Amino acid sequence: MKNFIETLKKTISPINLLTIVTVVFAVWATFVVEIDAFPPEKITILLISFIISNILIEKIAVSEKTRDAVTNMSGWVRELVVRMESPQDFVHFGVDADATEMMRTISVSKSLEKVEILSSGLTSRQGIIPIWLNAGVPVEAIVQNPETALDKRDKEHVSSAVDWIYRQAANNFKLLEIKFHINISTVRAVVLHEQKTKVKHIFISWYFYYNSNKKIMGVLNPTIYCSTTTKQGNELYLWLSKIIQSNRQESCKIEPLDLLDA
Repeated sequence: MKNFIETLKKTISPINLLTIVTVVFAVWATFVVEIDAFPPEKITILLISFIISNILIEKIAVSEKTRDAVTNMSGWVRELVVRMESPQDFVHFGVDADATEMMRTISVSKSLEKVEILSSGLTSRQGIIPIWLNAGVPVEAIVQNPETALDKRDKEHVSSAVDWIYRQAANNFKLLEIKFHINISTVRAVVLHEQKTKVKHIFISWYFYYNSNKKIMGVLNPTIYCSTTTKQGNELYLWLSKIIQSNRQESCKIEPLDLLDA
């Protein structure tokens, strides 16, 4: 009996169950014990009333469920919009190799129009530049001019990096454009420009100096990634593009092949 009741609770709504119990009681009161308070016409009216009440209550329940569903959906949409427009879309890389791996992933999955690089010695980018060149993607590298660099190792670093790139992408080496800027390097960045969507993928970091400002280090610093698909990413790109353009204007174009003999 208990199992039967539990089954009814699971399969029949409380309103329907109440209707059934009431009708059974009214029939029993009229035909079994013959209570005058429950003549057949009253049973009919009672039954109709309960059916109508049941329909209305079920409709209300459905409306509430619909309202709750819409509310939940609206909340989810709002949360999604907030998340897309929030700094949570910034990805932090504690290791430079992880940032480089994400560059590789984007390069494989997206069709790139060009790549912009702002660097000091270029050695941390030498491994991935040949991938872009061999894929037919032009690369503009705005590099610290060794003549104005605080770290005098920059000249050797650039020559070594260019030599490596040439050996890996000799057939497409002409796609590499190198410019020496005269300003002291502070920002290190890579910008991947998508060809079709014009979305920019931004990898940005910075340099610090040590040993009485005679040596520079950047590869050990964190790298932050974002894209122009978000408000914050677009604002960051506008800021970075000004820095890149400023260094570009105060730079001189270098023939990469000349660096091989340096």
